[in-house]
Amino acid sequence: MLLRERMLSNVPLLEVLQPSDIPTLETLTLGIAPDFRQRCLAIGNNEAIASNQGVAAEICHLLSALPLRNDPESHMLAANPDDAAHDGYFRMRRIKGDAPWIFLRTILRTRWSLLREVDEAPVSRLPSRLDAIDRALSDLMCCALGAPPGREARIIRWKTRGRERLPMQRWVRGHQIFVALTQGLIFSFQEIAVRAGREDDLELGGFVDLAITLLGGCAAALEFTGDFPPQDYTDIIRPSMRPPFVSETFSGLLSIDHRHFVKTLRELKPALDFVRNRDTPRHDRLGQAVSAVYESHKFVCERFVGNLPSLRLEASCTKSGVEQLEHFRTLRMKAFEAGCPKA
Repeated sequence: MLLRERMLSNVPLLEVLQPSDIPTLETLTLGIAPDFRQRCLAIGNNEAIASNQGVAAEICHLLSALPLRNDPESHMLAANPDDAAHDGYFRMRRIKGDAPWIFLRTILRTRWSLLREVDEAPVSRLPSRLDAIDRALSDLMCCALGAPPGREARIIRWKTRGRERLPMQRWVRGHQIFVALTQGLIFSFQEIAVRAGREDDLELGGFVDLAITLLGGCAAALEFTGDFPPQDYTDIIRPSMRPPFVSETFSGLLSIDHRHFVKTLRELKPALDFVRNRDTPRHDRLGQAVSAVYESHKFVCERFVGNLPSLRLEASCTKSGVEQLEHFRTLRMKAFEAGCPKA
């Protein structure tokens, strides 16, 4: 694993909250100082034509001024050994402390990681797919700060200086991005449930739109994560996710964040029914966005392993990875069916 660590020398440890600690908008509004809020919302607006390199430098400068505000005993391993193994493999650490600042810092660091990754290694994805990830992260930050989406400049020019493909670096950074977007979805689902309970149609629609944007970012992030030759997955990535390096139950997908997302989606069923009754087209777009994430994951899985089982199912060989993902997709989509029990 020493070789793997050398491959990841450019990937900083990402500190994240437990998904159960993700703050509400009200808590974020009270917890983030107004002057820092304005500095966050001004990122990218200092350049006539924003590039990923320039915006990454601005975010780096901003992060240096962001207070840590962690509890003294904030660094902790997940209670579940599989969750701890997942976090360790993908260079993440769960922390406690001032949740609004930690959540904001995670968003900023993840966006910086995306912009730096494009700078450091070749990308074959279309710029529109990179835009989808970047827009999701920037809109999440705006909404978390109580501002309308799109307050921050978009990336106009995507530039790459690196020539060498770095599959392990892409794999780990891509999963970090996916976790941050998943936590953003949990945040948006929390706010959808609150607005539906209040029958606040205006704000409810805004958070449904945020969830749709985040899901679009998740789908693009999965494609971005697997943007390297299948042979590199076979030779480098898959062996590193097998014993003796990790346990037989290791999975890149089944993280604590994904489980919390599924739980939150189940609990969102009454709110989704409310959205359907008030705005059926928006409800349907949200369901289509959830389905698209699983389609993107199936695309990457099929490209890398074809009809082989996933790592977690390798011993039983009962289903291929693609079949398992289709099963998950079917379960998740039940939340969007009229009169259907919770998924």
